[in-house]
Amino acid sequence: TKIVPPDKNGAYPVNWRSSYRIDFNNDGADNKNVRVGHNSVTYSNQNDELIVAVVVEDNNSVSERSDVAIYIDGNRVWDNRETSKYYVSGRTAWVAVEKIGNEITVNVSYAGVQKSFVSKNPDAELRKITWYGAAYKEYLPIANNFFRAINVKKHNVLNWQDIPNKFGSKDILLYGKNVDNIYCTLNNNQGLQYRDPGSTLIYAPPGLSTMFLSWSDFATAPIVKLKGRA
Repeated sequence: TKIVPPDKNGAYPVNWRSSYRIDFNNDGADNKNVRVGHNSVTYSNQNDELIVAVVVEDNNSVSERSDVAIYIDGNRVWDNRETSKYYVSGRTAWVAVEKIGNEITVNVSYAGVQKSFVSKNPDAELRKITWYGAAYKEYLPIANNFFRAINVKKHNVLNWQDIPNKFGSKDILLYGKNVDNIYCTLNNNQGLQYRDPGSTLIYAPPGLSTMFLSWSDFATAPIVKLKGRA
């Protein structure tokens, strides 16, 4: 268990982001199909109540099958079971948890999972982070079940407002073409956050740039190829 310290003003994190790496795999072991185990990271508040927990485990003693489960406010809110995609080597992958107000986002990067949930306790203070690894009964344990590293960052957010990204009555949405680029204006202002990467040139400054892609929840993740020109 890691005890989260207060900042220089004596305040504990209420809005925060944490990332960590784990090992959960049977690399180098024999009898892989019968090995089982549990790996979880739990974030708790000032009353030792669960804020959020991320669980990775293998409960199948016949085949290599991994599960992931997410808990919010002590309740299981999402899981995905009996797959092979949650085995991981911590040298190359990480898990991130972020809390802003009452919204908690969990990102299991190596498995392509990102989920957001609403907590009933937006003012909960982060006080403890606990890693728990276990085997089950007499079964052979997962060969590699480790907690590698963790980072916690306190967001200094005093005043914030979640402004929904939606259109209002009588808003004017206009698409047009400028040479080879497709543009979009809202009420005659070029202010929309999302652009079509297939028809828009993206200008980036020298150095490292990060680009985010979004797609509808009923669609599959697109295959994207970027071409750069200096």
